[in-house]
Amino acid sequence: MLQNRAEDGVWFVKLNAAAYGLSAIGKAVRRFQDRLFVQIERRGDINELRLIQMVPCESVGSLVGEFFTEVLNQELQERVAREMAGIRRMLMAQSSLAKRLSIGGRVSRHSSARNSPV
Repeated sequence: MLQNRAEDGVWFVKLNAAAYGLSAIGKAVRRFQDRLFVQIERRGDINELRLIQMVPCESVGSLVGEFFTEVLNQELQERVAREMAGIRRMLMAQSSLAKRLSIGGRVSRHSSARNSPV
């Protein structure tokens, strides 16, 4: 987080776009859509957020803190998913190949049994 400030119950936050992508911010917004209104503007390398509490029932400061914890969580999940994508594809390919070999083996056993002259 580069900077944040509050004015009249509205929090203005600037985030480095390289550190916090729009996808992660969007996922966090969806999780908090019942408690926060979030306006996002992209200005160069910075994502500027305007956060407005929808229901004044809890401390806006702690709500904003929870929101940014969720943004960080979403960003980390996306990074892990990107880093593990190659391993996931390899495991899926191995599983698919093993399944095809297993099915192919069963088909050939059954077809040879039907063709045997017993």
